[in-house]
Amino acid sequence: EISGNGDLQKADATVQVNLDSRVAAPAEPADAMEPAGQVSNANEAGPAPRSSPGSLKLSGSVVFDGLSFGAKGQWQSLQWPLVGTPQVVTESGGLEVTGSADDYRFSLDADITGPGIPPGTWSMRGNGSTEQVHLSNLQAEILDGTLDANGRVAWIPKVEWQASVSGTGINPEPLAAHWPGKLHLALTSTGINEGDRPP
Repeated sequence: EISGNGDLQKADATVQVNLDSRVAAPAEPADAMEPAGQVSNANEAGPAPRSSPGSLKLSGSVVFDGLSFGAKGQWQSLQWPLVGTPQVVTESGGLEVTGSADDYRFSLDADITGPGIPPGTWSMRGNGSTEQVHLSNLQAEILDGTLDANGRVAWIPKVEWQASVSGTGINPEPLAAHWPGKLHLALTSTGINEGDRPP
């Protein structure tokens, strides 16, 4: 469903997408069937066909004078890829972007999990321009602890970056079964790529 309105100064639009992807579990190979006369346990029969309905709603506006914009999005029960074995699953989330190409602000909040991705709640805030992006705060409640990060990446007049990451109470056991515990960490990185410089 798409709706919109506007004039020579401003345009508004809303997009509503409802997704319903159903993926059947693969059939068992013939040589994996139970021997004749043996009754199988229904609880051991493998996964049933999976249903993964989802919804996505986007709304936004553009002001042509100055080319400013605003956009919001909300979703429920999404996965990627949309069909097949999910690599990333997000049960709920939202994002917002406002401003102009020379001065914009963004935010994102989402629950994220997947194969090799521990379940966590992620929150991100930042701003940027055509020359740089500044991540003022990235926070994740994950692995029984909390991760915090911030940083900046610029590509004009030269490529440079600054980043810091800290973690409190991180339990690595879900990723490394022999390493239970509570980790506290702090990392920083800075760099400049000035390209080819004369000798």
